Amino acid sequence: MAQQAGAVYRRDIDGLRAFAVLPVVAYHLKLPFITGGYIGVDIFFVISGFLITGILAREIDRSEFSIARFYERRIRRIFPAMFCMLGISTVAGCLILFPHELSSYGQSLIWNALFLSNNYFLLSSNYFSPAGDTKPLIHTWSLAVEEQFYIFFPPLLYSLRQRMSGLMTAWVLVAVAAASLLISVVLLSAYPSAVFYLAPLRAWELLMGSILALRIVPPLPRAMREMLGALGLLLIVMPVFLYTHATPFPGIAALVPCLGAALLIYSGCEAVNTPEITRTARLLSMAPFVWVGLISYSLYLWHWPVIVFYRMAVTSDPGPVVKLLLLAMMIVMAAGSWWGVERPFRKRQLLGSRRAVFISGGAVIALSSAVGSMLILTGGLGSRFSPRVSELSSYLDLDTSVEYRQGRCFLSNEEGSSTKIDAAACLAKEAGRRNYLLLGDSHGAHLWWGLAKTYPDIHFMQATASGCRPLLKAPGQAACMQQREDVLEKRLPLLKPDAVLLAARWRADELPELARTVRYLRRFTSRVVVFGPIVQYGDPLPRLLADEERGGRDDLVSASRKPLDRKLDDKMAMLVQLAGGEYVSLYKALCSGKKCQSMTREGVPLQFDYGHLTPEGSIALAQHWRMLDAFR
Repeated sequence: MAQQAGAVYRRDIDGLRAFAVLPVVAYHLKLPFITGGYIGVDIFFVISGFLITGILAREIDRSEFSIARFYERRIRRIFPAMFCMLGISTVAGCLILFPHELSSYGQSLIWNALFLSNNYFLLSSNYFSPAGDTKPLIHTWSLAVEEQFYIFFPPLLYSLRQRMSGLMTAWVLVAVAAASLLISVVLLSAYPSAVFYLAPLRAWELLMGSILALRIVPPLPRAMREMLGALGLLLIVMPVFLYTHATPFPGIAALVPCLGAALLIYSGCEAVNTPEITRTARLLSMAPFVWVGLISYSLYLWHWPVIVFYRMAVTSDPGPVVKLLLLAMMIVMAAGSWWGVERPFRKRQLLGSRRAVFISGGAVIALSSAVGSMLILTGGLGSRFSPRVSELSSYLDLDTSVEYRQGRCFLSNEEGSSTKIDAAACLAKEAGRRNYLLLGDSHGAHLWWGLAKTYPDIHFMQATASGCRPLLKAPGQAACMQQREDVLEKRLPLLKPDAVLLAARWRADELPELARTVRYLRRFTSRVVVFGPIVQYGDPLPRLLADEERGGRDDLVSASRKPLDRKLDDKMAMLVQLAGGEYVSLYKALCSGKKCQSMTREGVPLQFDYGHLTPEGSIALAQHWRMLDAFR
């Protein structure tokens, strides 16, 4: 029979928790060089699988397994600190969040109370949805993944151990883990969000720890364990600095830190409280790391709401000094949460009986669900603000799928969405009108509505895709590359439109390629018009405007506006014109000197996020060009 992990306390595993939580906190604080700190969550998964499976396997072997006792322990471990965080976050949200944000928070509160927040954030995400840094509870997705795993895993492990040996059980788990990993790798490119959030596609990470707990691999000599420990440390540290937001993740990339965590746990298995302790186990067992590991759960819970509510209250990213102060605040809150909330419940100083634990657990779930429902039904307590503040902030949740023609003429790379332009609706010429072809990314798509409404005598065809700059050669996803080849090389010579319009979130290093593209397009049309970069902001424009209205200020929009790269604007104009094209400067259309227009004449925000136009903003911009006869 395979031997399970013993019940001896492992200081090195608590130290490993520090190596899991600190990179996550540093990554979310946007500390320099910590570009892949998100891998800390994956280390947590491996640790959790190892510890929980070790406990379960021992109890099963001793015929002491009780599903009620297991869930009592989980409630004592998870509920107190989490629902304390939820309560304080809800109070902060009522003070800081705008109505639609608080209503969305209420939804996430309900899903989180039911340990389904990973599914909620998956279902509520889309190309133009608010960024994760405006969602105070988005970090709870990982807790939901764990708890969903532990709904099914204990009965599965018990069933397997009743029918087969420990060794065979371990190999069955190996097969399940391999299938989970394989499916996640296959689906990653097409469904990255699903692979990231869904428990079945993350199960292999927890199962890696579970398999380790069953110890089907025999102990190794000290020298070999030293090597494996050093390798494991390298594998969990390197991704913190080498991975970025662009790294395809999880998939194979997650295997690196998970394997590193597994090697560190395994190499320390025979080294606990003996002279045989490895150097890496000794490092992980150092008092500072162990202490951080002890408060790691509370630190993970508290760090993200602190960051989110600070940014939303101050409407700016924290500077270096403020980041250190926020970090200190998180650690103090986590230490207090561990000492005053976690420990009393885990040591049975509070809620001594199992019945009390389950009743209390059900009560806080019901209370959280009721509060979340109230926030939804009251429209996010909209009466807290003036009608004008509520109106401005409502644009933060704007749905532009119709105006952008998303899914037909604008491909957003959302999971399950179309990967091909609807040629019949978007690329067909119309008799009796001039036919213009609009190409670009989302910064091209947001122009279509205004152009179509302002110039009824022109038929605007559209082929746009997110992150897909309209250049002959440029990086992009598979759908982008296919669309670019289909439109530029196959359809364009046949369409021969009266004009081709190019608009995108341009990059300075691609200007020579833009000039080459303009020269290429001139072979098939008499006019090529390039729209320059648009004014952008560090925070969503409606939030800035609403904050100004709420606080009686007039400096937030200008302070958040990113510097206008007028040199790039002038260089683009020169290169485009030399290549035979026409250039339309959006900077000049929106800005005069140091002042830039942020609302339409009717008081509607021009943009609904950092830079994408609202439908009203798109029309206002197009009408400006028509009035000046700058585009015809």
